[in-house]
Amino acid sequence: MKIRFAHHLMVAATLLTGTTATAQPGPKLSQTLTGHLGPVTMADFTPDGWAIGTSSSDHSLKFWNAVTGDELITLNGNAAPVSALAISPNGRVLASGARDNTIKLWDVPQAKALRSLAGHQAAVTSFAFNAEATRFLSASRDSTIRLWDTQKQGDPIVLKDHITEVTAAAWRADRNQIATADAAGFIRLRRTIDNAAEGTIGAHQGAVTALFYHSNNRQIISTGADGLAKVWQLPITESRAVASAEQPVDGATISTDGQLLATAGSFNGRPTIVIQRIDDGSIVTSLLGHEALVTSLAFNSNHSHLISGSEDGTVRVWDIADSKFPELLKYTGHDSAVQAVQFADTATVLSAGTDGTIHQWKLADGELVRSIEGHAGQVSALAVSATVVASASADGTVRLWNKSNGMAVRTIEHGSPVRHIAVSVDNTKVASWGDNRQLKLWQAADGSLLKTVNTTEQDLTSLAFSPNSQQLAATVASDVRVWQTSDGGELQFFREHAMPTKTVSYLPDSKTLISVDTGNSVRLSTVSAVRSIIAHESSIVNAAVYQGGNALATVAGDGIVKQWTTSNGQMTREFTTEGAMLQSITATINSQYIAAGAMDGRIFVWNSGNGSLTAEFKTPAAATALSFSNETALKLAVAGADQKLRFFALSDQSLLQEIAVDSPIQQIAFLPGNTSVAAAHESGVLAEWAYCSPVLTRNMTGHSGGIFNLAFTNDSTTLVSASADKTVRIWDAITGRQIRTLSGHQGAVFGLALSADSLWIVSAGGDGTIRLWDRLSGRQLKQINATGALYTVAIHSDGKTVAAAGIDRKVFVYDVFDGTLKATLEGHPDYIYRVTFNHRGDRLLSCGYGGHLIVREFPSGRQLYTTRAQGVLNSVAYSPDDSQIVVASDDEIAQILNLPTNAR
Repeated sequence: MKIRFAHHLMVAATLLTGTTATAQPGPKLSQTLTGHLGPVTMADFTPDGWAIGTSSSDHSLKFWNAVTGDELITLNGNAAPVSALAISPNGRVLASGARDNTIKLWDVPQAKALRSLAGHQAAVTSFAFNAEATRFLSASRDSTIRLWDTQKQGDPIVLKDHITEVTAAAWRADRNQIATADAAGFIRLRRTIDNAAEGTIGAHQGAVTALFYHSNNRQIISTGADGLAKVWQLPITESRAVASAEQPVDGATISTDGQLLATAGSFNGRPTIVIQRIDDGSIVTSLLGHEALVTSLAFNSNHSHLISGSEDGTVRVWDIADSKFPELLKYTGHDSAVQAVQFADTATVLSAGTDGTIHQWKLADGELVRSIEGHAGQVSALAVSATVVASASADGTVRLWNKSNGMAVRTIEHGSPVRHIAVSVDNTKVASWGDNRQLKLWQAADGSLLKTVNTTEQDLTSLAFSPNSQQLAATVASDVRVWQTSDGGELQFFREHAMPTKTVSYLPDSKTLISVDTGNSVRLSTVSAVRSIIAHESSIVNAAVYQGGNALATVAGDGIVKQWTTSNGQMTREFTTEGAMLQSITATINSQYIAAGAMDGRIFVWNSGNGSLTAEFKTPAAATALSFSNETALKLAVAGADQKLRFFALSDQSLLQEIAVDSPIQQIAFLPGNTSVAAAHESGVLAEWAYCSPVLTRNMTGHSGGIFNLAFTNDSTTLVSASADKTVRIWDAITGRQIRTLSGHQGAVFGLALSADSLWIVSAGGDGTIRLWDRLSGRQLKQINATGALYTVAIHSDGKTVAAAGIDRKVFVYDVFDGTLKATLEGHPDYIYRVTFNHRGDRLLSCGYGGHLIVREFPSGRQLYTTRAQGVLNSVAYSPDDSQIVVASDDEIAQILNLPTNAR
């Protein structure tokens, strides 16, 4: 987080000083990386974005400088071509999979192999690490997923969720769930605490090629060989069987409330209709009377009556409640077999036959109201909405009729004999399927074609629009497939039936589907909230997610890379490689670059924004930390991944000084007076460097873990640090001597604050405690136990009130001296990373993971201002007059917000 936060400081300073970017006409190739002796199979950025790891069929792994393109290290030792790689979230461990079915773990900083792991019976296709890199999963073409422990030997946990090749895997950021995908297009979810199944998604028609969790832990992003990218909402509801009977069915229909199922089949050689309850499968009634195959069934709106059409040329009306004399009416107006029946309204019925006519007749006595003619072939299906009757015919047309007078409204040419139709509830869409095995979606208003879907060699047996008209479902072979009606993009498919499906209907919630197969098995399925992105004309080979899950880059077999916004599915940029065959892609966390690996061994790296030049600072390695001086002639200190500390003059972007350091730097800050900078090293060491002097002023060694926070006393003579080693340390800022260590936290210390007089230190940590310390004696004065990990703490100017927040998504306000909880402020939907009081002390501001920012009146806690900035909000600060705030986020943007008058 510190690396990314440092980048935001640079952006903020650019905004404040008015520095502007130099525009360029479009995306340009940044680097071409050559060195592999065989095809490059995968590429991935390190989490800090400073290096790129690649794997190749030449048996090697390589790391490259992402800025200069220089080769950094080569890892040899695989006995076969390397087909998969993944870098852990902390950047310290690399997993590689070779075509001899083995896995190797590598220590990245030391460039050495750690362990070899065997067990898979086929090539490994994908890896996924948990956040701490203590566990990882491997997916293989042997159809298994294996969960490994990176820190100790032992057999992995083997999961056999898939029946075909596993193509992708992902681990959710909160570590509580894994997702795996296969060549059949399915995604399967498991809870990691006990390996329990948590859902199956029919995601793509063809293999799933890439799989990612959004950083909000509530969405999954998938790409497929069908050329689509999709965003799925969690949690996923499993489909389930609800009823079944032994009688095979020729036709079926479901009441609109989802309570009753009517099936038509044969019992003891006689055509029989069976009505049963869906919840328990119990038989309501059996209906006998037809003398030939029953071709069509339909319930009325209140589910009290059923109509049936038959090849015997009759239509029958049944009273479901009357078990002794259920047949109310037999209509014999057709001269040939009846193909379709529907209730037109509460008083009339529609029926259509092989004679090409549609009859509308009275339910009470069978009197013919009107005959509707116009089709040149037999009518195979009917659909009814509030104002329109739609008919499908063997003459290749769909015709729309005015329901009130039977007059023709529109003729739609499908292109082949039409077998099934449906009309949306809002009368805006018509769907048709015909002998050409094409499903077509039309605008009802003008008959224009919206979408054509090929169902290949498979027969479609039913169509149904959702009650909200936003989805269209169909039964195709053993699948239930679902499309969105806005653009015809496919949402999901379900393959839960063991036999061919016969019919599908929606429940009133527009999310739950009921499907029936020819074996009379009934299943309930829930369509996940999903966004479908129409991505490529050819199969997507790989993809990368960045900007906290808000951006997606896809690469396809057509050699084109596209960049998308996941929130709305809009394409923001397209990159071409002039014919290069691409098969891997990745992106930096801070989204500065997109890289793709080609079959000929080249690596392409692009600027993933709009191609504009953001600065003229040229350094040999990526910046890991930045800080601006507080003076008129503004200067920028940059810590590089090449372990160099550089000083630039912002006015002309000239390099003023370059200093070599002995380990990567996580955070830097100019000290008062702008004569030196303090640096927090990744190794847990604090160092101070004199500005424009290559001499190390002092080295403050003592922490054994990364440093998360620094604070100076008001007289600048003392420095306080908070660390992952569970301690707070106090340093003499003049001599660099460690004064004392404050121990007591049982987890990493994230939050740190000093009272206005610098006499009290308040710390908050991952152990869920707030601790008050006497700075002069080092004595712990108070411990307050919260309910979850705390990431931030702030102390009010009164010296006794503190606000703390973290994983619980609540702001807790305490009297730090007596430990009493004064207020619990709710409203944040995500983790809170920063709380702060304004200078006057009458406002409390909180922000965090989801970009949500809330300003409250203090001490009442009343919300005054709420907004949502872009990205993950890592930091926030008030202007001296409390009229503005500046926020830094993970999407490379620092935003200055003018607060409304009432929120100042």
